[in-house]
Amino acid sequence: MNPLLSLCMIVRNEEEILERCLQSVTGLVDEIVIIDTGSSDSTKKIAAQYTSKIFDLDWTQDFSVARNESIARATGEWILVLDADEYMDSSSFTTLLTFLQNHRNRAPIGIILPIYNFVGAHNSGKISQSKAMRLFTRHPDLMFVRPIHEQLKLVNGNLTEFELEIPIYHSGYIEEAIKSKQKTKRNDEIFQQMRNQGRLTPYDSFTLGNEYMAQDLYEEALSFYLDADQPSEQYKSWLPNCKGARISCLMKLHQYTEAYEQIQLAINRWTGVCDFYWLEGYLYAQLGMDKEAILSLERCIAIAEKKSEHPTYLISPNYGSTLPLQQLYVLYSRSFDLQKTVFCLTKLCYANPTNQSALLQLTKLIITPEQYDQVQSLIQSLYPLPTSSQLTMIVDVFIQLGHKPLSEIYWNNCRVFNIELPLEVKLKYYLLHEDWSLFQQTLVQESEERSANWDFSIYCAAIVWPQHAAELYALLSPEFDSNPANVASVCLYLFRTGQYNQYDELIQRHEEHLEDLANILGGAFYEDRQYELALDYYSLLLKQETLSAKGFENLARLYFMQEETNEGLQFVEKALELLPERIELYMMMLTQTVNSHHKMQIKSRLIKAYPGLLHFPKFPL
Repeated sequence: MNPLLSLCMIVRNEEEILERCLQSVTGLVDEIVIIDTGSSDSTKKIAAQYTSKIFDLDWTQDFSVARNESIARATGEWILVLDADEYMDSSSFTTLLTFLQNHRNRAPIGIILPIYNFVGAHNSGKISQSKAMRLFTRHPDLMFVRPIHEQLKLVNGNLTEFELEIPIYHSGYIEEAIKSKQKTKRNDEIFQQMRNQGRLTPYDSFTLGNEYMAQDLYEEALSFYLDADQPSEQYKSWLPNCKGARISCLMKLHQYTEAYEQIQLAINRWTGVCDFYWLEGYLYAQLGMDKEAILSLERCIAIAEKKSEHPTYLISPNYGSTLPLQQLYVLYSRSFDLQKTVFCLTKLCYANPTNQSALLQLTKLIITPEQYDQVQSLIQSLYPLPTSSQLTMIVDVFIQLGHKPLSEIYWNNCRVFNIELPLEVKLKYYLLHEDWSLFQQTLVQESEERSANWDFSIYCAAIVWPQHAAELYALLSPEFDSNPANVASVCLYLFRTGQYNQYDELIQRHEEHLEDLANILGGAFYEDRQYELALDYYSLLLKQETLSAKGFENLARLYFMQEETNEGLQFVEKALELLPERIELYMMMLTQTVNSHHKMQIKSRLIKAYPGLLHFPKFPL
């Protein structure tokens, strides 16, 4: 009997990343076929640890040739195609294998999978999403065509297509990977060869645009997206992605009027989907047009949540869930609507149960000493069957908030399920509960596993246990307390855990950073809705004439909320003097100013700074 699933790959000099890919599909695939196109490093040696089916092939500037060679060598009923810079998550394997088992001996079938592309600098957190047919039945009439960004094609008959939410993660668009692999040069050579042969299509222009978009080369990307968006391609499945990417480029290039026009065309072209309402809301939010943004984002979510026989999105499911919810949270928060802020954060936690930032902000807003039971009920509803990573996240959140009882409850839950917590969480927990013995033991046992929060925990410990300060400071990175942001994070921890004397003493010890500390702490208290504390710092900074632009903006919003418009406008003007590129500040002034002459003056200043807003139809005049 043939194996169920074969992994087919083409590789060349992938020694740094190949094992990650192969390890990620352990337990999923039954066979691995590797086509090597000329590796000179240890790629084949690494591959040999996972498979004996490794074959050499001369590189001919054509990916489809190599792909077809790989599937010709496979024996599985199904074929999975991955590149070395891609990997999968084992949590989705059961769902995928069940689907494959239920569709055996049905041919030909192609399955479209989402691909999450990490872009920009390493650890930038920037992600774009695409999708491609990466899983299909092994069938003699199924083959790849096109030299680059190759596509699966059925020679005869109709191909049955499915879409599954089984993600592939791709790190090949990270700047470091692009440079080290010289992908741009390689791909340009292939595209140039196709251009010379008259084989370059609108789809190729779309993929070229994606290449430049991943490198933040927006003008080049936009040019290719324009070439791709042709009348002949109006019914192609990739066109909405092209239109969305084109709109994103326009926004990045500050061509806001054209971006708005393209959004409206897309909304009229693809009715009943949420994607372009997300882009409309995002555009409004970037311009500081909060009311308009909220209306678009709420409509976006309503469409996404509507029961329908057809998909309510074309580009990404995130466009109708996590992205608009995250933006709405920001908008409601800065308009002081606590109820809707909490509502959005709650929905965001439901939509993305691994979003620690959303859970932290939510619990920060709702928790009080009298509401521990209600908070536990909320956690239970959000995470009815929490995974190990979710329980770890919950513990860490309550530690960060300085809540001993709740942190202890979920710490004990982790112990019941034998969850090994990360070093940084253990150190912070022992610190919060002032258990020097276990804190010290953890330092001794795991001192080689220094995490990002190592210095934070050591520095806090030296304050909590001054009798051990000398030995603790010896473990501290020497530059830690020279950074005001680090000192401010320790100050906030001391404040949240009720160590007010130590909080004051630490600030006094860092008088050289007083201006920076006051601005950071004022902003942090403002975000925590502790406005009186924020105002104390802002008043001090105003007297010293050292308030930051963000501080002026926060003061303006507070005064506008209290309907003290004249004072608010003065603070916005001060913020603009420090940050004249902030569009939101101009829009805030336009919204709050009554005098029509003054409105026109502000609009003129804005258009001069951003010519791409000329003829924008939605100015709040």
